[in-house]
Amino acid sequence: YAARASSSHNAQPWRVEVADPRTLHLVAERSRCLPAVDPFDRKLFLSFGAFLETLHQAAQVLGHQAEITVQADTRDASQIATVRLGALSRWGSTGGVSQTESWSSRRTTV
Repeated sequence: YAARASSSHNAQPWRVEVADPRTLHLVAERSRCLPAVDPFDRKLFLSFGAFLETLHQAAQVLGHQAEITVQADTRDASQIATVRLGALSRWGSTGGVSQTESWSSRRTTV
């Protein structure tokens, strides 16, 4: 679901590296940055936040707890965050299911 997270100009400037079945690394994909419209990378980092929030919400709906550790401490950082998935004691709220359905049907219009 997080792969469909909103991003500035739909550039989706990230890559997810799977370290193990419960650990993911969010990495900046600098070839997808748009310096002409985002010279200070503000929208870039907002896009990373949208990805992480979508991943967090989807994990809860699917019965996982997502522990997010932000690692980017400068504008040019390549490793943005690490996400560790753990089990929740109960399934997420049923209200989240309709949210994940909307992520699946997300479309970009021109």
